[in-house]
Amino acid sequence: MLNIATRLKTSYNSNLLRGRILLGIFILTCALIIARVLLSPVIIYSANSWLEKQAIDSSIESIEISLFSGDVSLIDVQGSKGGKPLFNIGRVDVHWQWTPLSEKIVEITGISLDTLNVSVEKYTNKIIVGGVHVPLEQAISIAENKQTPETEKEDSPWGVSLGKIKLANLDVCYLEHTAVFEQSSADNKYVDYCLKLEELNWNGVIGYATDEALLAADDLPLTSTGDVLLKALKLTDNKLQKRLLEIQTASLEAVVIAGLNNLHIENLNIQALSALHRDDAQHEDTINFNNLNLSDIKLDNLNALKVDAIFVDSPNLYLVKQNENQWEYQQWLPSPATEAKSDSAPFKVNINAISVTKADLCYLENQTLLNYCLALDDLNWTGAINFASELSAKGGLDLSKLNISNNAIDRSLLSLESLAVDNLEVAELNKISLDKFTIQNLSALQRSAQHDDATLAFKALIIDDVKYFNESAVINNISLSGLASTVSKNKSGDWEHDKWQSKTTTDDATNTAANETTNTAANETTNTAANETTNTAANETTNTAANETTNTAVKDSDSKPSKPFKISLNTLTIKTENKLSFIDNSTTPPIDLGLEQLSLELKDLHSSKPKTDSPFKLSAKSSRHATIDIHGSVRPFDEKVSFVANGDLKGFDLRAITPSTTKAIGHIVKSGQLNAKLALLAKDGVLDSNMALSLYQFHIEPTSKEAGAELDAKVGIPLNQTLVLLRDKDDSIHLDIPITGDINKPDFDPTQAILKATTKAATVALITFYTPYGLIYAGGSILFDLATALNFDPLLSEAGNSKLTADHKKQLENLTKLLTEKPQVRLTLCGATNQADFLMLYPKPKNQKPVSKEVKPANKEEKPVAIKPNKMQNEALNKLATARQVNSKNYLIEKAKIAHDRLILCEPDISVEERALSGVEINI
Repeated sequence: MLNIATRLKTSYNSNLLRGRILLGIFILTCALIIARVLLSPVIIYSANSWLEKQAIDSSIESIEISLFSGDVSLIDVQGSKGGKPLFNIGRVDVHWQWTPLSEKIVEITGISLDTLNVSVEKYTNKIIVGGVHVPLEQAISIAENKQTPETEKEDSPWGVSLGKIKLANLDVCYLEHTAVFEQSSADNKYVDYCLKLEELNWNGVIGYATDEALLAADDLPLTSTGDVLLKALKLTDNKLQKRLLEIQTASLEAVVIAGLNNLHIENLNIQALSALHRDDAQHEDTINFNNLNLSDIKLDNLNALKVDAIFVDSPNLYLVKQNENQWEYQQWLPSPATEAKSDSAPFKVNINAISVTKADLCYLENQTLLNYCLALDDLNWTGAINFASELSAKGGLDLSKLNISNNAIDRSLLSLESLAVDNLEVAELNKISLDKFTIQNLSALQRSAQHDDATLAFKALIIDDVKYFNESAVINNISLSGLASTVSKNKSGDWEHDKWQSKTTTDDATNTAANETTNTAANETTNTAANETTNTAANETTNTAANETTNTAVKDSDSKPSKPFKISLNTLTIKTENKLSFIDNSTTPPIDLGLEQLSLELKDLHSSKPKTDSPFKLSAKSSRHATIDIHGSVRPFDEKVSFVANGDLKGFDLRAITPSTTKAIGHIVKSGQLNAKLALLAKDGVLDSNMALSLYQFHIEPTSKEAGAELDAKVGIPLNQTLVLLRDKDDSIHLDIPITGDINKPDFDPTQAILKATTKAATVALITFYTPYGLIYAGGSILFDLATALNFDPLLSEAGNSKLTADHKKQLENLTKLLTEKPQVRLTLCGATNQADFLMLYPKPKNQKPVSKEVKPANKEEKPVAIKPNKMQNEALNKLATARQVNSKNYLIEKAKIAHDRLILCEPDISVEERALSGVEINI
């Protein structure tokens, strides 16, 4: 050892410079070794001491530092206060390089962090990080001191380069109050979030102030190239005790950043996202999806976003409107949203393709009980969508298996198999065109639990060549095929589709009563005082402001008057083999009417040419084999609508309306078939149309005597007798039903029109074949009571005589004309007697009491003495009355050749009253 020391001394003395260098290196090495050995314990001791001053119990397992390789590791750092954990850091590794420091670049090749549990609390006067209190004024001062004044900025700033980053098992909570620490409470919490993250990996390079071109361009000198992978992220709102956001995995590929003005991501993928948790087992999240993928994302100048393609798998959205001004999602907002004011350029978006699969979007409105969900299998948009100040698009849309359901009544509002839009072009919102619009297999307003039971359905709707511009639409062709519909009333008489109307949660009965009570009291108390005070003040303040506002609005509206919507359609075609049904379940049995094999063609429908005729043809077949054909033309857009059309209805089975007639008039249609010739005409808005009805084998009967009498009293005529008058030899009835009046308010009530036509026709029949008493017919005017006219003039006989006179025979010959022309008419012949007949047969009846000769007061009338025939006298009178009706019948049979079964004799009317009939009463 002594020899070694002697040699070193000799060498040092012989070469003094070299010796000094070697000695310096030796001393430095020893110092570094000592510093390395002491650095970790010193740092640990200093950190624990500082935390102890903060009343925090802490422990640091170790700090590993490699000065030569540039590696620093912090292992197992924990802190607690009063036994409550404040922070926990499992392991932190930082890898950095020495050599780039010469170029003023701090290069960190990698950072890894495993297990971090910490909370951050912010108040208006301080920030607490992991239990360490930092006054807010001090934190601001430190941040300001770190900033270099403009005059002292270096020409070449230090740069930072960061390589791989790996974070694992993070549990970080952030709490913010809008009050000082000493006055904080649950009421002034602004946000209270906790974030849990299983893993985050960045594989690439992030640089700041390392790109000379960005530094020269005065742009944010931030650059990056790399990929990001995130696993199991969960963000919780502790105020609501609900999940704010949860993501299973998320990845960003090829993230390239070159300053603020250039960002590009090759691919963004998010798996299993859910957000805004709800207390609902069926809809646990406000929004969630299985997969979201965006490819080729570019952001330029922070206001121009381009996305090549968007794909979303199984998106679910559940929006709830609590009341008129509040939505459920607003509970997640830390403060009311304010409208951002900016003078920057509008944000621009460009998307080339969108694909959505298995979507489920729901909307609930608590006040109106609206509860709808939209579900679809696939939506694909191919083309370009651009949005700046306005929307524009060019491309095609395909959509399959869409269904909109009403959860409140568990029915489908609308479902369709597919929807396609070909070559859609949108240039702003007032200029749209498309080549073809197609819907396949649509059904709407589901009626029952059966999915194929729809109010409206069709097989295909095709619209060709559509152009919309400036409140004007031009369509080449609309074609609808396979149309089917079922419109029905339920047993209470309400329309089945009324269940689709939204209902409010407010009780209607309560509202009605409350409104009546409130209005009565409030009007009496409020109107008197309020009108006097309000009118004076309100008129002065309101009129001034309102006039200014109104005048401005009026000027604007005057300068830009609204234009009426214009439409032009070359061809409309509707064809179907399916049934169009009307069902009324309020009748017994239910009414079931329908049309089949419907065909409608309409051409040249142009609102810009209101004087142009639009020809149309309509044909259909009823479910009971009736047919209808109508053709003509119409001017629907004329100032006063005009149309002319002719048509035929053939073979309509009237038994189908029996449930309706039973309910309405208490009569059953036993048989009957209807034909009609339609002459429909409207000129300059005035109707002058006619329906010529022909009824064959039409027979009705009342459900009861009471129902028959009630109808006769209601219409003023004995209906069945009137129908007998109207029947021709072939048992047919022909009526002309005029339809007149203003087309907007036509004077047409089917029931009244039919009754008027029936009355008129019966009147004409009576005038033609017989002249009843009380009838005046002149110059086409008819003035008499039809109900009375149905009882013909009786055959008046001489007292005690039953033989037919010449006058009797003339009357019977007039009746013969009616009976001959109206084979369905049957006459009832009723013989009758009166007092004159009795006195003729019995001039001095033994049982007649003499008239009293007692003088009576002048103010009292003399009452005639009642005649009371005995049994023998009654038999004689009955024989006389019977002979009178039999003689009349025999004459009609023998002389007029009327069938005997059409002449019905009745029980004779035996009377000894002075004003009673003496002869034969004749009626239908």
